[in-house]
Amino acid sequence: MTSENDVAGIVARIGQIKVDDPREIARVGEDAAAALVAAGAQPPFTVTSVDSTDRWLIFARQYWALRLRANPSITIAAACGAWLGSHIEQPDHRHEITQAWALEFGTRTRDTVDSPQDLAVATQQIMKDVDDPHAHLFATLFHASKLRANLWFDELHQFLQSPFATHDHDSGPLVLALRAYGAFGSRRLTTEYATGLLRQAWIAPSRLVTDVCLDALSVAPPFPGQRELLRAHAAEASATFPDDPDIRRRLATGQRMCGDFEAALSTIDAALRLLPVDNTDPVTRRCQRERELIQAGQLHATLMARIQRDSDELEAQRLRVQRRLVNPTSAMLPLWPLAVVTVVLLIAASRMTIVGAPDLRSRVELELTLGAGLLLFSAIPTLILLICRHRCVPGWWLRHADGSDHFTDGRRTGQGRSEPGQP
Repeated sequence: MTSENDVAGIVARIGQIKVDDPREIARVGEDAAAALVAAGAQPPFTVTSVDSTDRWLIFARQYWALRLRANPSITIAAACGAWLGSHIEQPDHRHEITQAWALEFGTRTRDTVDSPQDLAVATQQIMKDVDDPHAHLFATLFHASKLRANLWFDELHQFLQSPFATHDHDSGPLVLALRAYGAFGSRRLTTEYATGLLRQAWIAPSRLVTDVCLDALSVAPPFPGQRELLRAHAAEASATFPDDPDIRRRLATGQRMCGDFEAALSTIDAALRLLPVDNTDPVTRRCQRERELIQAGQLHATLMARIQRDSDELEAQRLRVQRRLVNPTSAMLPLWPLAVVTVVLLIAASRMTIVGAPDLRSRVELELTLGAGLLLFSAIPTLILLICRHRCVPGWWLRHADGSDHFTDGRRTGQGRSEPGQP
């Protein structure tokens, strides 16, 4: 059995680190945490800071991460919550660390979701033996984080309404945001209900609540106003957390979904400038992927706009040709004055006295022949266009003797559509 001196010696390794280098603290703390787990003991110290570089906070996080990785059950999660409740000095720090660790550890162990039977047994045991609201809250968020990471929307919403999830602790905005996440992804719950939960959770949201709410809008099946809602909330969050690259990425996603590719590209570039040049960082990879999606969407929009312009131009040309075919006499009107003028000139020329000219009868016959030929010549194009209109234009109007207009295209006659099988 491990004595208190052994536990004190293990913990002393952390205090003996000479430099405040998080990487050195993490290296030493990993060995010390494994030794403490093997000894069957919990960290005996109190955490007084939420600074990510604080050695005692780093060590405590390593210890509980190791415990939950070895046994990712809701029972160990409750034990972690109880330890936080008694070993975090400031109440606001206690609440912040409880939420952050529960979501992180639940996401990391998402492949080990408790079965409904095991969950029921464990939650009943915790409610019976553990009288600590921090333990209940941590266990609730831990299991909910697993369901969220696996996209089990209905199970998530149902669990957060269970007696265990609502027992002896204030649900707060984070639980409401998780409920909204489950409701948005569910195919059984309405968008209005999910939006109502989101509205309740969005009152002065923390960083974690903001992330869950924006994620809920991103994973929801398409619904009217979704894109605008995501863009508006992400813009508000980006103004509240201007140095957070992941929130800027959410804003870029909303702008891209709304078709504002120029703004989306500017936003994602600003997010990438806030990140280190490290392709292994998950946030960096997500931002780079989003930038690729924005560029692909921009290219697609450009091509579609070009296709639409070409289509509009072709449609305009088709309408111009159709108007000419439907009313071909308008195109032939310039030929009729030419024919009339030509006939008049011929008649005037025939009246001139020319030596050796034919007699009057011959001249008249010649003039009539020439006039008839010119008139026929000018009428031939009109006849050709009328034939083309009848054969090529699918619908054209003919005014009947009774003054009514009837549409005909070879299949339909009169004012209504003929039934199948009728002439």
